[in-house]
Amino acid sequence: MSYGCAKEKSVDRKLTSDVMSLIRRGVPVILAAGNYGGYVTRLPQKISDRPDNLWGPIVVGAVDNEGEKARFSSELQYGRMLWAPGVKIECAAESPEIEFYWEESGTSFAAPLVAGVVAEQLTEMNRQGLFYPPLRNKYIYDKLQWKRPSGLSVIWNRMDGTSSALGVLSSNSNETATA
Repeated sequence: MSYGCAKEKSVDRKLTSDVMSLIRRGVPVILAAGNYGGYVTRLPQKISDRPDNLWGPIVVGAVDNEGEKARFSSELQYGRMLWAPGVKIECAAESPEIEFYWEESGTSFAAPLVAGVVAEQLTEMNRQGLFYPPLRNKYIYDKLQWKRPSGLSVIWNRMDGTSSALGVLSSNSNETATA
């Protein structure tokens, strides 16, 4: 989920309430960290900023193609988070009559990559009985990411030659990436 910059505290509270309602119902919630640099200071991302928290939403930061944190990406100070490509992401034109691509950057482009991988893995998580949100989130943090030399837990950053994160999962689901 990427919701832009809400200025009203009441919007933050309402969104946080909605996010927690989804989580209590067993829906995994993936949130873009934000593009302010520094530590996350706003709700609902701030819910996840505790080292022991597996109940909150999964917060996603942006990395470049080398697995390094993007200069603009916000991050949690204490909590676990995932990282995905968010720098110079190739985007298709909005109109079917125009055939062109352009590049965009931001955590809003990283979060959907994580959401897609999590969605693809829900069947496997359910087969293993991972309905309880903390167990499911632990699986996501432990199995669907690889530590990069930068120390960040990256879900996929195109370094291994595969064309998608799903290709990486099918070939390396329990390995640490070395590329």
